Amino acid sequence: MFISRLLDYITMKWLYQKSLINNHSAPQLAVHSNDYIGASISLYGMFEKEYIERLQKLFDQLDIPYRLLIDCGANIGNHAIHLGSRFQAVVAIEPHPRNYDILAVNCRGSKYKLIRMAASSAPGEMLLSGFASNMGATKIVQAAARPQASAADNDTALAIPVEVQRLDDMIAADAAVDAIKIDVEGHELQVLQGATKILEQRPLIIFEQIAWDTATADETAASFLQKLGYKFITLKANDPLEPGSKLQKIALLASSILAGPKMNVELRDAVSREETFPCIVALHPRQYIVNEGLLSCLL
Repeated sequence: MFISRLLDYITMKWLYQKSLINNHSAPQLAVHSNDYIGASISLYGMFEKEYIERLQKLFDQLDIPYRLLIDCGANIGNHAIHLGSRFQAVVAIEPHPRNYDILAVNCRGSKYKLIRMAASSAPGEMLLSGFASNMGATKIVQAAARPQASAADNDTALAIPVEVQRLDDMIAADAAVDAIKIDVEGHELQVLQGATKILEQRPLIIFEQIAWDTATADETAASFLQKLGYKFITLKANDPLEPGSKLQKIALLASSILAGPKMNVELRDAVSREETFPCIVALHPRQYIVNEGLLSCLL
Protein backbone atom coordinates (compact mmCIF):
# COMPACT_ATOMS: atom_id res chain seq x y z
CA MET A 1 0.00 0.00 0.00
CA PHE A 2 2.77 2.47 0.92
CA ILE A 3 4.71 1.80 -2.28
CA SER A 4 1.55 2.13 -4.37
CA ARG A 5 0.65 5.47 -2.78
CA LEU A 6 4.21 6.71 -3.16
CA LEU A 7 4.25 5.81 -6.87
CA ASP A 8 0.87 7.52 -7.31
CA TYR A 9 2.23 10.68 -5.67
CA ILE A 10 5.37 10.70 -7.83
CA THR A 11 3.34 10.06 -10.98
CA MET A 12 0.86 12.83 -10.16
CA LYS A 13 3.63 15.35 -9.44
CA TRP A 14 5.44 14.39 -12.65
CA LEU A 15 2.30 14.72 -14.78
CA TYR A 16 1.58 18.10 -13.21
CA GLN A 17 5.07 19.32 -14.10
CA LYS A 18 4.54 18.02 -17.64
CA SER A 19 1.26 19.94 -17.83
CA LEU A 20 3.03 23.19 -16.95
CA ILE A 21 5.43 22.62 -19.86
CA ASN A 22 2.76 21.45 -22.32
CA ASN A 23 0.50 24.42 -21.64
CA HIS A 24 3.14 26.69 -23.19
CA SER A 25 3.23 24.74 -26.49
CA ALA A 26 -0.26 23.31 -26.98
CA PRO A 27 -3.86 24.32 -26.22
CA GLN A 28 -5.72 22.50 -23.49
CA LEU A 29 -8.14 19.86 -24.79
CA ALA A 30 -11.05 18.12 -23.15
CA VAL A 31 -10.41 14.36 -23.17
CA HIS A 32 -11.93 11.07 -22.04
CA SER A 33 -10.56 10.11 -18.64
CA ASN A 34 -8.82 6.73 -18.39
CA ASP A 35 -8.33 6.71 -22.16
CA TYR A 36 -5.25 6.03 -24.28
CA ILE A 37 -5.48 9.25 -26.32
CA GLY A 38 -6.32 11.29 -23.22
CA ALA A 39 -3.26 9.91 -21.42
CA SER A 40 -1.05 10.76 -24.40
CA ILE A 41 -2.35 14.34 -24.52
CA SER A 42 -1.72 14.74 -20.79
CA LEU A 43 1.82 13.45 -21.21
CA TYR A 44 2.91 15.13 -24.46
CA GLY A 45 0.44 17.98 -24.97
CA MET A 46 -1.05 16.31 -28.05
CA PHE A 47 -1.66 12.86 -29.47
CA GLU A 48 0.88 11.58 -32.05
CA LYS A 49 3.02 14.66 -31.48
CA GLU A 50 6.01 13.32 -33.44
CA TYR A 51 3.84 12.84 -36.54
CA ILE A 52 1.91 16.09 -36.28
CA GLU A 53 5.07 18.17 -35.98
CA ARG A 54 6.55 16.54 -39.08
CA LEU A 55 3.33 16.91 -41.04
CA GLN A 56 3.29 20.63 -40.26
CA LYS A 57 6.85 20.93 -41.60
CA LEU A 58 5.85 19.02 -44.72
CA PHE A 59 2.86 21.32 -45.23
CA ASP A 60 5.16 24.34 -45.18
CA GLN A 61 7.58 22.78 -47.65
CA LEU A 62 4.73 21.96 -50.05
CA ASP A 63 3.30 25.47 -49.78
CA ILE A 64 -0.27 24.24 -49.26
CA PRO A 65 -2.94 26.92 -49.82
CA TYR A 66 -4.54 26.05 -46.44
CA ARG A 67 -8.14 26.39 -47.59
CA LEU A 68 -10.00 23.30 -46.31
CA LEU A 69 -8.89 20.31 -44.23
CA ILE A 70 -11.24 17.34 -43.87
CA ASP A 71 -10.64 15.29 -40.72
CA CYS A 72 -12.42 11.97 -41.17
CA GLY A 73 -12.49 10.07 -37.91
CA ALA A 74 -11.84 13.21 -35.89
CA ASN A 75 -12.32 11.58 -32.47
CA ILE A 76 -12.06 14.43 -29.91
CA GLY A 77 -10.40 16.89 -32.31
CA ASN A 78 -6.67 16.44 -31.67
CA HIS A 79 -5.68 16.47 -35.35
CA ALA A 80 -8.43 18.88 -36.37
CA ILE A 81 -6.95 21.45 -33.99
CA HIS A 82 -3.22 20.89 -34.45
CA LEU A 83 -3.16 20.15 -38.19
CA GLY A 84 -6.09 22.46 -38.84
CA SER A 85 -4.60 25.47 -37.05
CA ARG A 86 -3.28 26.91 -40.34
CA PHE A 87 -6.35 26.16 -42.45
CA GLN A 88 -9.12 28.62 -43.19
CA ALA A 89 -11.74 25.92 -42.59
CA VAL A 90 -11.89 22.43 -41.06
CA VAL A 91 -14.61 19.82 -41.50
CA ALA A 92 -14.38 17.33 -38.62
CA ILE A 93 -16.36 14.10 -39.08
CA GLU A 94 -16.95 11.84 -36.06
CA PRO A 95 -19.81 9.34 -35.66
CA HIS A 96 -19.39 8.12 -32.07
CA PRO A 97 -21.71 10.15 -29.80
CA ARG A 98 -19.30 10.29 -26.86
CA ASN A 99 -16.38 11.36 -29.03
CA TYR A 100 -18.56 13.88 -30.85
CA ASP A 101 -19.67 15.55 -27.59
CA ILE A 102 -16.02 16.22 -26.65
CA LEU A 103 -15.17 17.19 -30.23
CA ALA A 104 -17.85 19.90 -30.00
CA VAL A 105 -16.17 21.26 -26.84
CA ASN A 106 -12.70 21.31 -28.37
CA CYS A 107 -13.51 22.55 -31.89
CA ARG A 108 -15.47 25.75 -31.39
CA GLY A 109 -15.60 28.69 -33.73
CA SER A 110 -16.70 29.52 -37.24
CA LYS A 111 -13.76 27.76 -38.94
CA TYR A 112 -14.98 24.37 -37.76
CA LYS A 113 -17.88 22.43 -39.25
CA LEU A 114 -18.69 19.29 -37.27
CA ILE A 115 -20.55 16.34 -38.78
CA ARG A 116 -21.87 13.52 -36.61
CA MET A 117 -21.91 10.55 -38.96
CA ALA A 118 -19.53 8.04 -40.54
CA ALA A 119 -18.04 8.26 -44.02
CA SER A 120 -18.17 5.25 -46.31
CA SER A 121 -18.66 4.16 -49.92
CA ALA A 122 -22.47 4.37 -49.85
CA PRO A 123 -25.19 6.01 -47.73
CA GLY A 124 -27.09 4.04 -45.11
CA GLU A 125 -26.65 2.86 -41.53
CA MET A 126 -23.80 0.85 -40.00
CA LEU A 127 -22.76 -0.32 -36.56
CA LEU A 128 -19.93 1.36 -34.71
CA SER A 129 -18.00 -0.21 -31.82
CA GLY A 130 -15.90 1.53 -29.25
CA PHE A 131 -13.80 0.64 -26.22
CA ALA A 132 -13.77 2.73 -23.05
CA SER A 133 -10.00 2.38 -22.60
CA ASN A 134 -9.25 3.58 -26.14
CA MET A 135 -12.00 5.56 -27.81
CA GLY A 136 -9.63 6.13 -30.72
CA ALA A 137 -10.15 2.46 -31.61
CA THR A 138 -13.77 3.12 -32.54
CA LYS A 139 -14.53 1.30 -35.78
CA ILE A 140 -17.23 0.11 -38.14
CA VAL A 141 -18.27 -3.49 -37.41
CA GLN A 142 -20.54 -5.97 -39.16
CA ALA A 143 -24.15 -6.08 -38.00
CA ALA A 144 -23.79 -9.63 -36.66
CA ALA A 145 -20.53 -9.00 -34.83
CA ARG A 146 -21.93 -7.40 -31.68
CA PRO A 147 -25.30 -6.80 -29.98
CA GLN A 148 -26.82 -3.46 -30.82
CA ALA A 149 -27.02 -0.57 -28.37
CA SER A 150 -28.62 2.82 -28.43
CA ALA A 151 -26.52 5.91 -29.06
CA ALA A 152 -26.92 6.81 -25.38
CA ASP A 153 -25.69 3.43 -24.11
CA ASN A 154 -22.70 3.82 -21.80
CA ASP A 155 -21.31 0.37 -22.61
CA THR A 156 -19.04 1.43 -25.45
CA ALA A 157 -18.09 -2.18 -26.22
CA LEU A 158 -21.53 -2.54 -27.76
CA ALA A 159 -22.24 -1.62 -31.35
CA ILE A 160 -24.01 1.68 -31.88
CA PRO A 161 -26.05 2.30 -35.06
CA VAL A 162 -24.79 5.38 -36.90
CA GLU A 163 -25.72 7.20 -40.09
CA VAL A 164 -23.31 6.67 -42.97
CA GLN A 165 -22.81 8.98 -45.95
CA ARG A 166 -20.39 9.40 -48.83
CA LEU A 167 -17.75 12.07 -48.29
CA ASP A 168 -18.69 13.57 -51.67
CA ASP A 169 -22.19 14.19 -50.30
CA MET A 170 -21.01 15.70 -47.00
CA ILE A 171 -18.76 18.34 -48.55
CA ALA A 172 -20.00 21.22 -50.71
CA ALA A 173 -19.39 20.57 -54.41
CA ASP A 174 -17.48 23.85 -54.81
CA ALA A 175 -15.26 23.36 -51.73
CA ALA A 176 -11.50 23.63 -52.38
CA VAL A 177 -10.12 20.65 -50.46
CA ASP A 178 -6.38 20.79 -49.85
CA ALA A 179 -5.94 17.93 -47.37
CA ILE A 180 -7.83 14.95 -45.98
CA LYS A 181 -6.83 13.09 -42.83
CA ILE A 182 -8.44 9.63 -42.50
CA ASP A 183 -8.23 7.55 -39.31
CA VAL A 184 -11.14 5.11 -39.32
CA GLU A 185 -9.60 1.85 -38.11
CA GLY A 186 -9.62 -0.20 -41.29
CA HIS A 187 -12.42 1.60 -43.15
CA GLU A 188 -10.08 3.93 -45.07
CA LEU A 189 -10.69 2.32 -48.46
CA GLN A 190 -14.46 2.76 -48.20
CA VAL A 191 -14.02 6.42 -47.25
CA LEU A 192 -11.95 7.01 -50.40
CA GLN A 193 -14.43 5.09 -52.56
CA GLY A 194 -17.07 7.57 -51.42
CA ALA A 195 -14.88 10.59 -52.24
CA THR A 196 -14.21 10.19 -55.98
CA LYS A 197 -15.33 13.75 -56.81
CA ILE A 198 -13.17 15.26 -54.07
CA LEU A 199 -10.19 13.20 -55.21
CA GLU A 200 -10.40 14.84 -58.63
CA GLN A 201 -8.85 17.88 -56.88
CA ARG A 202 -5.86 15.69 -55.95
CA PRO A 203 -5.71 16.74 -52.28
CA LEU A 204 -2.94 15.62 -49.96
CA ILE A 205 -4.18 12.59 -48.00
CA ILE A 206 -2.98 11.43 -44.59
CA PHE A 207 -3.98 7.96 -43.41
CA GLU A 208 -2.76 4.96 -41.45
CA GLN A 209 -2.45 1.33 -42.47
CA ILE A 210 -2.52 -1.48 -39.91
CA ALA A 211 -1.54 -4.88 -41.28
CA TRP A 212 -4.22 -6.81 -39.40
CA ASP A 213 -6.83 -4.76 -41.29
CA THR A 214 -5.24 -5.04 -44.74
CA ALA A 215 -3.08 -8.19 -44.96
CA THR A 216 -5.87 -10.27 -46.55
CA ALA A 217 -7.68 -7.44 -48.35
CA ASP A 218 -8.08 -7.52 -52.13
CA GLU A 219 -7.66 -3.74 -52.21
CA THR A 220 -6.36 -1.17 -49.73
CA ALA A 221 -6.50 2.60 -49.43
CA ALA A 222 -2.91 2.74 -50.68
CA SER A 223 -3.53 0.55 -53.75
CA PHE A 224 -6.68 2.56 -54.53
CA LEU A 225 -4.71 5.82 -54.45
CA GLN A 226 -1.83 4.29 -56.39
CA LYS A 227 -4.21 3.63 -59.28
CA LEU A 228 -5.08 7.33 -59.24
CA GLY A 229 -1.39 8.23 -59.64
CA TYR A 230 -0.54 9.06 -56.02
CA LYS A 231 2.94 8.62 -54.50
CA PHE A 232 3.53 7.90 -50.82
CA ILE A 233 5.67 9.08 -47.94
CA THR A 234 5.63 6.55 -45.10
CA LEU A 235 6.48 7.54 -41.53
CA LYS A 236 7.14 5.17 -38.64
CA ALA A 237 8.65 6.06 -35.28
CA ASN A 238 10.66 3.68 -33.09
CA ASP A 239 7.94 4.01 -30.46
CA PRO A 240 7.09 0.89 -28.38
CA LEU A 241 3.48 2.09 -28.23
CA GLU A 242 3.11 1.63 -31.99
CA PRO A 243 0.99 -1.31 -33.23
CA GLY A 244 2.87 -4.60 -33.39
CA SER A 245 3.67 -7.87 -31.63
CA LYS A 246 5.11 -8.01 -28.11
CA LEU A 247 8.50 -8.92 -29.55
CA GLN A 248 8.39 -5.91 -31.87
CA LYS A 249 7.42 -3.64 -28.97
CA ILE A 250 10.35 -4.90 -26.89
CA ALA A 251 12.71 -4.23 -29.80
CA LEU A 252 11.28 -0.73 -30.26
CA LEU A 253 11.62 -0.02 -26.54
CA ALA A 254 15.27 -1.05 -26.63
CA SER A 255 15.84 1.07 -29.76
CA SER A 256 14.21 4.16 -28.27
CA ILE A 257 16.22 3.83 -25.04
CA LEU A 258 19.58 3.20 -26.71
CA ALA A 259 19.28 5.40 -29.80
CA GLY A 260 16.63 7.91 -28.71
CA PRO A 261 13.51 8.87 -30.68
CA LYS A 262 13.86 8.15 -34.38
CA MET A 263 11.56 8.51 -37.38
CA ASN A 264 11.91 6.21 -40.37
CA VAL A 265 10.78 8.00 -43.54
CA GLU A 266 10.57 6.64 -47.08
CA LEU A 267 9.32 7.84 -50.45
CA ARG A 268 7.45 5.04 -52.22
CA ASP A 269 5.52 4.28 -55.37
CA ALA A 270 3.47 1.65 -53.54
CA VAL A 271 2.69 0.39 -50.03
CA SER A 272 2.37 -3.34 -49.45
CA ARG A 273 -0.83 -4.51 -47.76
CA GLU A 274 1.24 -6.55 -45.26
CA GLU A 275 2.94 -3.46 -43.82
CA THR A 276 1.91 -1.30 -40.86
CA PHE A 277 2.41 2.46 -40.89
CA PRO A 278 0.89 4.84 -38.30
CA CYS A 279 1.19 7.66 -40.83
CA ILE A 280 1.21 7.66 -44.64
CA VAL A 281 1.10 10.84 -46.71
CA ALA A 282 -0.25 10.43 -50.25
CA LEU A 283 0.76 13.14 -52.74
CA HIS A 284 -0.19 13.50 -56.38
CA PRO A 285 2.71 14.47 -58.71
CA ARG A 286 0.37 16.69 -60.73
CA GLN A 287 -0.32 18.72 -57.62
CA TYR A 288 3.08 18.73 -55.93
CA ILE A 289 6.70 18.06 -56.83
CA VAL A 290 7.29 14.67 -55.22
CA ASN A 291 10.94 13.72 -54.73
CA GLU A 292 13.47 12.69 -52.11
CA GLY A 293 14.01 16.34 -51.20
CA LEU A 294 10.67 16.35 -49.40
CA LEU A 295 12.01 13.87 -46.85
CA SER A 296 14.69 16.17 -45.43
CA CYS A 297 12.24 18.05 -43.22
CA LEU A 298 10.78 14.81 -41.83
CA LEU A 299 13.91 13.08 -40.56
